[in-house]
Amino acid sequence: MSSLSASHILEVAGMGVFHDGSTQGVGVLTKEVSASQEESLWRLLAEHRLAGMFWQGLKNSGAEAQLRPQLRQELALGLREEQLRLARLELAFAHATAALAERGVPIIACKGIVLAKRYYPTRGLRRMHDLDFWLLDSKTEACTLALQAAGFAQRPDKATVHSLNFIDKAGNVLDVHFAMRLFQDRGIDLDTVSVPDTELGCRVFVPEAMVAHLVNHLLGHAASQGALLCWFVDIALVLQRRDVDLSLVRRLLNDEGSWEAFLRMLRSFVELGWVKPRWDIEPQIESARPIMWDGLVRQRRRIAWAGWAGKLRLAKSVMLRRAQHPPYPGLRDWMWQPVDWLYESSGVFVGTGSLLKRREHD
Repeated sequence: MSSLSASHILEVAGMGVFHDGSTQGVGVLTKEVSASQEESLWRLLAEHRLAGMFWQGLKNSGAEAQLRPQLRQELALGLREEQLRLARLELAFAHATAALAERGVPIIACKGIVLAKRYYPTRGLRRMHDLDFWLLDSKTEACTLALQAAGFAQRPDKATVHSLNFIDKAGNVLDVHFAMRLFQDRGIDLDTVSVPDTELGCRVFVPEAMVAHLVNHLLGHAASQGALLCWFVDIALVLQRRDVDLSLVRRLLNDEGSWEAFLRMLRSFVELGWVKPRWDIEPQIESARPIMWDGLVRQRRRIAWAGWAGKLRLAKSVMLRRAQHPPYPGLRDWMWQPVDWLYESSGVFVGTGSLLKRREHD
């Protein structure tokens, strides 16, 4: 896509969730966008779960008329579907938390449901697939019985050594995690980094712990699966809170370059207009290397087809014309691979702050 880069898309999406933001991306859309470009745009929005935010950003800036009616309709319908999906998940969440509270099983809710209800300005902008709970003690049997009573069936084939998986009749998926290794491996009690939320009916992480967890989650998945652009929006929205203590965030983050990667995120958030530089570490933020958003998009498209086995799967998928497949990389995605590797995977340019570098403890 030649006239609309990933940074432009993020600028428009940011207009949908932040009070302030760059309008350059919206300005690009005032020019004529061809049908082929709209197809590429829609694909990227779907890949990175930005469609609802992007549509809201266009509406907030009064630029939605610049798209063809078909794409406007698809974006509006997509947002409506996400609103309905969130309503179903909220109902399932309420049933689960009530059942767990009745049996005295303390939990912390995190990620999607908390972000959607506590940080995003409008329902449906944060796309969700499942619910995530963290147990505060080892009452796994009581937890299982409570969730089964609430209509959730256990799925042993989806369980791991660190979590249980459940699903209800409506298809809502719930992951119950036994431990938050990011904190507990270093002796940090989850009670000290969480607070009760009376409306949600459970505990939630304080903003600093939420930021640390989201950064750790992003870095842990990026090297093997690629980074979703919506994950950066999550982090920036939590950072908008005026009381976020970055010194505490730093203490809660893992070593191995997590803080350096976080500084790069901060610089890029400031450049996008998502957050205002109000901390006493502005020199560190300004000296951090900015994120190359297009490189992350290219990496996400290549990652599913990495290695010789991946190339064979790619060739087979194309020849068989399979309808369901990960996003296909284009020629430019492959041509840029050496540059992207140097910039984000090797650590040559950004050292330990590389976003796609494999880390032992993420």
